[in-house]
Amino acid sequence: MAVNLLALETPDRFEEFCCALLSEEFPRFQSFSAPDLGMDGVDHDSGTIFQAYFPEGAPRRDKIREDLRKAMRQAGACKRFVLLL
Repeated sequence: MAVNLLALETPDRFEEFCCALLSEEFPRFQSFSAPDLGMDGVDHDSGTIFQAYFPEGAPRRDKIREDLRKAMRQAGACKRFVLLL
């Protein structure tokens, strides 16, 4: 699969790309639509929550921490949280 990484220059395009890759890798991956509460998708087999984050500048640690807190509150069965940058 040829991918033009320069075409991933917006948060929405990056999230779509990440969800497409995760869907191929994890058969039971389910992506969420906005508002996603800090979770762009989940793999039910492993209990892994995925969050795609495409910062316009340096990654904001406060945003990352808050996304992790939201995921932990919303998903009691969460075993892992994976941040895709």
